[in-house]
Amino acid sequence: MPALNRAKETPWKLKTPPGTAEYAMHVDDKDGQRVIVCTVGKTVLLYDAR
Repeated sequence: MPALNRAKETPWKLKTPPGTAEYAMHVDDKDGQRVIVCTVGKTVLLYDAR
């Protein structure tokens, strides 16, 4: 698995499979844990980055 090293300033810019919507993902620290942050419009989802 490649290293997760995308900062908020340089997020992955992705599109949904049909290509109709865009979203961004980056890696951050929250409460001492490494998380993947997924931003879709105004919605922000956090995923454990283990």
